[in-house]
Amino acid sequence: MLTHLQQAIHNNARWCETICAAHGIPGEFSEDLWLNRHQVPRFYPNAVTLTTERGILRQFAAIRDLVATAEPGTISVKDSFNSMFHLIRQRVAYRCGVLCCAMHCARFHVIDWGHMPKAW
Repeated sequence: MLTHLQQAIHNNARWCETICAAHGIPGEFSEDLWLNRHQVPRFYPNAVTLTTERGILRQFAAIRDLVATAEPGTISVKDSFNSMFHLIRQRVAYRCGVLCCAMHCARFHVIDWGHMPKAW
């Protein structure tokens, strides 16, 4: 059974899918991630994480592959459980436009990859 938080996250991913499908660019669901490989409508993410640390490596691999084929700064990810933020802090970074750690956090973490410290 899903918790209220998990239900809200899955509902948000379904909403993103509904909006994208209405624009003719449906995404895809896996156990750990909703992913859209197309240019999504403004203010919508290309990915929504659906699980915590359990699926983080699969999430990271899918997003890394998406970012590798996109123009720099054009991909956004809603990190629903703030799990990727911790992975990135461990110096496993990738080129991404914005990473939003929403719902689970009291605040948003927004990372501008164009201004990452050179030490990374």
